[in-house]
Amino acid sequence: MLEQVDTIKSRLDNIPEILNRFRQSVLADAVSGKLTANWRKTNLSSQFLVDQPAINEFRGKKLSILPEKWQWLKFDQVAVVASSLQDPLLTPDAIHIAPNHIQSGTGQLLEYTTILEDKVTSAKHRFYSGQILYSKIRPYLCKVVRADFTGLCSADMYPINSKINTQFLFRWMLSNQFTDWASNGESRSVLPKINQKDLGKIPVPTPPLKEQTEIVTQVEKLFTYADKIEQQVKEAQTRVDNLTQSILAKAFRGELTADWRAENPDLISGENSAAALLARIKAEREKLAPAKKIRKKSKV
Repeated sequence: MLEQVDTIKSRLDNIPEILNRFRQSVLADAVSGKLTANWRKTNLSSQFLVDQPAINEFRGKKLSILPEKWQWLKFDQVAVVASSLQDPLLTPDAIHIAPNHIQSGTGQLLEYTTILEDKVTSAKHRFYSGQILYSKIRPYLCKVVRADFTGLCSADMYPINSKINTQFLFRWMLSNQFTDWASNGESRSVLPKINQKDLGKIPVPTPPLKEQTEIVTQVEKLFTYADKIEQQVKEAQTRVDNLTQSILAKAFRGELTADWRAENPDLISGENSAAALLARIKAEREKLAPAKKIRKKSKV
């Protein structure tokens, strides 16, 4: 029975990684135009989003071909890093967000505290609701979140104002492609941090604004579906863990073999009982134990 439970648990444990791959697949389709290919057939855009020069290569390599009316634009063409350092002691009750408050690769905000509770003394960036917060430290960890409140964030983070659909840019920053470009320099070495200049050069696949909105709608729908499955998996894992403990408890209480004992009384009583077995084992050990040597006193 426990073997069957372990098999179920193993399969459940694999599902979160499958869901992560699903999310990245959705993002890849979203930023390449595949997700809205059918939508474009009946929703043609008449112009490019911005009247700025598009790019077609990055770090000496050609960028992938985008759908019609899409452009590859540099990050600093579609967003602005809104640095605003201030003394945290002026607002001790403000919410404090640091890189460790953001879950890697998910865009989820973890439990956080205030400036006073974190005993913060060094200058921090003021951020506002609607901005994107991005950790420049170890960019391969992909720590990015959308703020829905005002507070102060670590100087190791960039508060970002988007010129395009904020949720579209946020989802792009969660993609494997963006993380790969942000994490590696031109020499392909892993960067300990990404400066504002290098961040500004990263390409952003930019569709017309109306299509950005449609992409966000479809992505959020699929992500909500994945989140629902993930929650169901967590609940199932909890039930399986409880089931394992329940089975073990019943086993030690003898409840699992109650019927068997009723059907086989001759195998659990008398000479076949556990007490009789322990007595035989003890007797065998005594037989095998070496006799104690008696030390003779030496004559003086």
